[in-house]
Amino acid sequence: MKGLSESKLYEAKFATESAQLRAKAAKSKLELAQSNLNKTNLSALNDGILAEVIIKPGEYVIPQDVVCKFIGNYGTNFEVDAPEKDMQKLSIG
Repeated sequence: MKGLSESKLYEAKFATESAQLRAKAAKSKLELAQSNLNKTNLSALNDGILAEVIIKPGEYVIPQDVVCKFIGNYGTNFEVDAPEKDMQKLSIG
């Protein structure tokens, strides 16, 4: 009789530990999904007009991808790739 009770105890202990591990894994998946969701929201730094959306919702993008064209109300900021040898030719204005 005692052996049967101990086996039931070990079975219950195993089931409890297994459920705790599944809950921990589910929590990790939820945190990863929340992190990925937070990275999908885009916001403008200032007021302006969304001129063109280039990437459609659901498409995979990398940090270098242009997802839209935005015209700000407070001047224009842009990024230019220029060879290092031509840097002295660049100036403001």
